Amino acid sequence: MTRNCVCGTPTQNILTVAFLFPGQGAKSEGLLHHLPLHAEVTRMLEEASDVLGLPSGALDNAEALHSNAMGQAALLIKGTRNLDILPTLAFS
Repeated sequence: MTRNCVCGTPTQNILTVAFLFPGQGAKSEGLLHHLPLHAEVTRMLEEASDVLGLPSGALDNAEALHSNAMGQAALLIKGTRNLDILPTLAFS
């Protein structure tokens, strides 16, 4: 996934960033509830709950994560939300 990518030659001193998204081995109970307390995260969990027809607590509980489909959905939600809120965080 590429967002707002600035490309150039190595002599232009442009910072290169790679976004890596974990696979199935990274899933753990409560993984979506360890996301940063951020309005966008709350909105995303509500939206995912509505789309999947499940309460937010059922998206990343132990039972749900035994399903590959739910595990993949939880990892997708977590990865994309972390990426979406990254520009709103202050870095120095």
